[in-house]
Amino acid sequence: MKENDAPAYYKNMIAGLVPPFILVESMFVALAVYLFVAYSDRPVYGAVFLGIAAVVTAVFVAVLLVLRHKAKRAEQDRKK
Repeated sequence: MKENDAPAYYKNMIAGLVPPFILVESMFVALAVYLFVAYSDRPVYGAVFLGIAAVVTAVFVAVLLVLRHKAKRAEQDRKK
């Protein structure tokens, strides 16, 4: 990887992570909604999957922020 390619590399990483995140997150939320409806007398089942979805979202946001910071740093280094 050349130094000039670093900003594009990080932006491609961000773009590559978004579709799988959306797919996984929508599956967790859909399963949670199904469990809330199917087991309305026991909402804990749905809450567990909503909790897992929240953890996945938090990890994704952390990774996204790190990659955005690295992309900005690489862009600044390229301009020097």
